[in-house]
Amino acid sequence: MSKSISVYHPIPSVFKKRILKYVNSDTTIAIWYKTLDSDRLKVVDQLSRVFDQDGAEFLETQNQLVIRLDYLISVDLNVQPFDRCGIDADANPCGDASEY
Repeated sequence: MSKSISVYHPIPSVFKKRILKYVNSDTTIAIWYKTLDSDRLKVVDQLSRVFDQDGAEFLETQNQLVIRLDYLISVDLNVQPFDRCGIDADANPCGDASEY
């Protein structure tokens, strides 16, 4: 059973600026994000837009995947400042440590 959606926490502006440089840039990038169940997933896609809805900000990819910005872990290997991904390949909850 999925957990309920938590209160939105705005992301740091420096991280948002890194995201916005990829919107409509035709650059395919790796995007790591967490789900409501705290799973960490990776998608490789292009960013099409960032938008506000119901008091939260979202990112939409070219393939129409929508991710709430405070659920992002990294965009093109720019790690969100408050994320706690490990760098040891054996202990890394985000996947292959070579990507960080």
